[in-house]
Amino acid sequence: VRAMSQELSGLENFAVGASAGTIEVTILQPMLYCKNATQQGLPLTLNPMVLYRGLTVSVINMASLTALQFPLASFSAGLITGGADRKLNP
Repeated sequence: VRAMSQELSGLENFAVGASAGTIEVTILQPMLYCKNATQQGLPLTLNPMVLYRGLTVSVINMASLTALQFPLASFSAGLITGGADRKLNP
């Protein structure tokens, strides 16, 4: 059984990783704000301008990291398996 990441090109894996990182940060940003505000004793708010403060930098950070992780993981799996399909054991 081949992993989907091994069937995709390096550029496709890069794009999937960048997309996954962007989606992750966008969804989790309000929760991270609430966590940090609670830890610092700040009042909680539902104002999107406050909840999503710093989103651009967080997206750049996470999207670039996951964009590199996806093709590198696929490349590493190919090195470990020699590119051969392997049956998974329970």
